Amino acid sequence: MSKWLKLEPKPHQVAIAGQVSDRETSQPIHKVRVKIVGMPDTLKTKLALKAQQYGSEWENLPERIDQTYSKIDGFFHFVDLPAGQYKLTASLPGAGTRYGTGEKEVEISHDGDQIKLTAADISLPPTALKGQVTNTDNTAVVMAKVQVVGSGDYTLSDREGKYVLTGLEASATKRTVQVSAQGYQLVAQDVQLNQGETQILDFKLQRKSSST
Repeated sequence: MSKWLKLEPKPHQVAIAGQVSDRETSQPIHKVRVKIVGMPDTLKTKLALKAQQYGSEWENLPERIDQTYSKIDGFFHFVDLPAGQYKLTASLPGAGTRYGTGEKEVEISHDGDQIKLTAADISLPPTALKGQVTNTDNTAVVMAKVQVVGSGDYTLSDREGKYVLTGLEASATKRTVQVSAQGYQLVAQDVQLNQGETQILDFKLQRKSSST
């Protein structure tokens, strides 16, 4: 038997855990970059030492003490963090202008050697459209197709005539949104799509004249 005592590695403790979702639909979002941008000085010192250790590779590491990515179910977590105040930011690389940035401020506390788990759900503000489609009698139009002209982005209105189009590309110029439904005349409106903002756009459809 070896005279040397074998030390077991200390298990990691989850300090922050949460889920990233679309602010309008509450659906989870995959591959969101969650980064710690505000932290206690003890973590700043640790990160500076890690940066020296990895050199030029540090900035390109996908998973770091202060940075991670949400999984397919939108969940993420950070481990082994010192106590203190934290600020997180969440963004979706490669999504262009389809989403804005989400933020969350949390506080981590320790109970002896144990880290108290802190929940930190974050919602990303989408570039989105939502509203209601009705007819001239103010009755909901169900299954109306709402589409941004010149793109593949479209959705159908629900039983209340409501619709949500989320994750749209923002544009410096106005976009045309058209609505079509069986038995109704086609209508269109122009709208300005700004990154991370939801525009409300309602439509009122007029029935087609019956053929003689």
